[in-house]
Formats: sequence, C-alpha cells, structure tokens
Amino acid sequence: MDYVRTYKSFINSHNLSDAVRITVGIILPAIILGYFFNYLSAGIVVSLGAMCVGNADNPGPIHHRRNGMIACTIIIFLVSLLTGLTIDSPVLLGALIFLFCFLFSLISVYGNRASSIGISALLVMVLNIDRRYEGSQVLINRRADGVLEIREDLIFHGGSGATLEMREFGARYRARAAVRLRLDGVAEAAGYCGFASRICP
Repeated sequence: MDYVRTYKSFINSHNLSDAVRITVGIILPAIILGYFFNYLSAGIVVSLGAMCVGNADNPGPIHHRRNGMIACTIIIFLVSLLTGLTIDSPVLLGALIFLFCFLFSLISVYGNRASSIGISALLVMVLNIDRRYEGSQVLINRRADGVLEIREDLIFHGGSGATLEMREFGARYRARAAVRLRLDGVAEAAGYCGFASRICP
C-alpha cells in the first residue's frame, strides 16, 4: 500500500477542505465575539447557526448547496422566532412542537439535504424551548415634588428580583443628609467622595 499517495490524496481532497471550512465557520464567530467584544453568548448562538447551516451543505451542485444553506438559514430563524414567541404558552408550544416534528420529519422524503435541514430545525427548536426571553428590570419612582424617575441600571443581590442594591455616593446627597442631621461640619467633608450620584439628582 502506497501510504504517501494515500496521504497526498487525503490532503488534497475536497472532503478535508470542506471540513476545515465548516470548522472555521463554526469556531470563528464565538472567538471573535467572545474574545474581542466580550459577548460570548452571542458568539455561541452564531456558531450554533453556522453549525446547523453547515449540516445542509451536502455534496452536490453548487446552486443546490447554496439554495439549501439559504433555506436552512431562513427556516432555523423562523423556528427560533416562533419558539421564543410561544415559550410562555404550554398549549401553543405543544402544538408548535407537534407541527414542527411532523413537518421536518416529513421533508426527509426529499433527500439528504432536506433531511439535514429538518434535523437542524428540530435541534434549534429543542435548544430554544428552555430559554426564557425576559426584559430588563425597571424601577419607577415618583418623588415628593411629582417628578417621575425611571431607573434601568439596577443591580440585584441573590438573583433578579431578590434584593435591590441602592447606594447613594454623591457629594450632594451626603451634604443634604448632613444638613438634615444638623451636622454642618460633616457637610464640608462630603466632597471627598469621587463617585458620581446616579440615584439622587
């Protein structure tokens, strides 16, 4: 057996180049978004999408491969969107799971490429079922003078909605607190604080 010829044939084969291309396409988004932009969660989502689309890149004519990847991108986007919209309704989510399982299992009759698209869509649906889409926590307060305050940069101890951290480090707040306590001498020393006041105007 000619091992050198086998090795050269493997190195120059399109299978190896396809494997390298798909691997780079999957890993690169997570590395770029995680390392350079400190946003690893988005990078993992993009890498997952690249992996699903890469599954649809089966051997065949170039226009079939292109159309398959475009169709896979659109389908997994719609599946992820619909799953996220129905996540809070068990009845709708159950109906959606039944519908998706039926449709994406049925399209396997159209060949390996369609089967890969269906498997990718079902994978995205399963990974999005347990994911909760929640908005940011907001604190709304009406002051004594009637002005409405809305704070969005909240910090909780013990998880979201547990114990709200409220600190006032501003020099103006300390001075006003000292005056209220009739400690005028302390009011002069309130300027040492270098933190900007975010809670008190």
